[in-house]
Amino acid sequence: KNATARAALASLAPTIRRYTLNTSAPRNAVAPHVNLHLADAEGTAYDCEMPAINPNRRGSPYCYGYFVGNHLSAGANPTRQGLIKADLCASGRPNVRFWQRDGHYVSEPTFVPRPEGSDEDDGVVLAPVLDGGAAASYLLVLDARSFEQLAAIAMPLSYPSDVHGLFWFDAALELADA
Repeated sequence: KNATARAALASLAPTIRRYTLNTSAPRNAVAPHVNLHLADAEGTAYDCEMPAINPNRRGSPYCYGYFVGNHLSAGANPTRQGLIKADLCASGRPNVRFWQRDGHYVSEPTFVPRPEGSDEDDGVVLAPVLDGGAAASYLLVLDARSFEQLAAIAMPLSYPSDVHGLFWFDAALELADA
């Protein structure tokens, strides 16, 4: 019974699908898609959620996606989640870079392009992070190309990991200053 339940849970793992939309196709046409698999140089597979891309590429071809995710060798351990940079055009070769710290819980990433940049991954990735052990939050800044940490900027209050953005109202900031 437990093996059957575990197998059912595995089918719920996030899948990246790249669809090709033909705007001149009939309204009821099915859009073809390709399932994309994420793996690093050691062959470790990754699941992912909450995608972000360079906003200058919306509606255009793109290769790089940034996600919240987990390497599957960690099992269902939520303390091992992190941020993923995936090269979605790297068919058949390692396509993942992973940023992770045990006990740090990342929120949805945002890609900010460098204003004069021309390469798709020329910019930074921003993500709020909760350091569970310190009960403190910070804004993580990663170089989007290398995926190396550039900064961790302390935030004025701690908050749990979110799903889609934050709402900061004046009263909360005043409480943080008190």
